[in-house]
Amino acid sequence: MIHVIATSANIENNYAVRKQQYLTGLCSIISNYKINPYIIETCSPTNYLAEHFVGHSNYSENKGISEFINIDNFFKNTDLKLEDDDVIIKTSLRYEIVSPHLLDVIKSNDHEVYCKSSSDIYGPQDTGVHCFLFAMKYKCWKNFLNTFNRHVHRDQPIEGQLADYFKKTDTKYLDKLGILANPANHNKIYTV
Repeated sequence: MIHVIATSANIENNYAVRKQQYLTGLCSIISNYKINPYIIETCSPTNYLAEHFVGHSNYSENKGISEFINIDNFFKNTDLKLEDDDVIIKTSLRYEIVSPHLLDVIKSNDHEVYCKSSSDIYGPQDTGVHCFLFAMKYKCWKNFLNTFNRHVHRDQPIEGQLADYFKKTDTKYLDKLGILANPANHNKIYTV
């Protein structure tokens, strides 16, 4: 079975803009994947999103680490009956899915991980993977979440740890994902 988790950070800064991004992102997931995502909110509950898991933003000064700790807490505290071979697609709710490409690749293959290198946005020297949209089998999620380093510098992105883990796993690297991404500090939207 395939599931989707979508993370959000309902913060005061740019609240109205983020709210619109989250609603657009939610609609894009449902429209392109035909799957209702499980929303993992890292800061505070919202009154504009359907039922969702609310975690905390203060686990780490590193936003990526806090995000993944919240995902871990979601898996540990949810009533979902996930099987080891279930595929969990993770996306950032503020980005817009524009095609079912990733889902189609998952349905026609049997790998443990599906991802894309992040060098298309961050340059050829970048060795990470995009963590705004990727997929792993649940057994890989459990393994990664039990072993990743939670005590890294605030500027050390989680993408590097994911990339290292993916190199040791049966990973399908994709040329495109089917998402519009607007990474922080870029002031540009990328079609990835």
